[in-house]
Amino acid sequence: MKEIEEGIVTYSIDYKETSKIVYLYTKDGKKSILAHGAKNQKKGLLSFITTLNHVKYIKSDKSLPTVIEYELINSFSNLKENFNKVLTASIILDVINNLDSKDNHLKIFNYLIRILNDLNKDCNEIDILIVFLIKMLKVFGIKPDFNTCSKCGKEIKEAKFITNEGLIYCSSCTTVKEIDNEIYQDIIKSYNLDDLKEIYNDLNLKNKKLMLKTLEDYYNKYSSINLKSLRFLIDKLYLIR
Repeated sequence: MKEIEEGIVTYSIDYKETSKIVYLYTKDGKKSILAHGAKNQKKGLLSFITTLNHVKYIKSDKSLPTVIEYELINSFSNLKENFNKVLTASIILDVINNLDSKDNHLKIFNYLIRILNDLNKDCNEIDILIVFLIKMLKVFGIKPDFNTCSKCGKEIKEAKFITNEGLIYCSSCTTVKEIDNEIYQDIIKSYNLDDLKEIYNDLNLKNKKLMLKTLEDYYNKYSSINLKSLRFLIDKLYLIR
């Protein structure tokens, strides 16, 4: 009996005249599967080729596996009706698509499902994105030392400041005033807590903009990910007064 696998559709591309190659993120990492005849609506493969859908499937044993049958688990229909949430989800998938084959995919996959479920509910998408980007710092090997000031070397107990240079400063060693200290407490909390509902905070819009900008600068400098959609989201937020 063939094994049933599970994954999130990250994107798909055309293959020949009627088919598509579907890329999924699974508990074992990134996989590609041929959806033969997917452009023919009578084949019933629409849900399998739709980005962000959570599916179970059985595939063939060929070098380019073909989907034999599948079941839709969740289409996250609520988030797909909200442009900002769709944009946020696309940023999350950009990050997922840049993961290395050696990463702990089972843990990341389960975390991704939790994130998408929260995004599908009433949770604020900007809070979710901030938490996600912070959580993924360790996965990409670019997490700063959150506990020690990079300048004075002392243990940080209160205010913390993460810079796009990969450094953490205590409140005594930074002159940055434009962002409330509570943001950096939230950065640490969002990295350490497992209960996501305890993490999402009602930050004011100005703080969220600056927080995302800091994270964008940090990812651009220390990872190979080009988060163009994140720049668009930040620009969009700055248009809001």
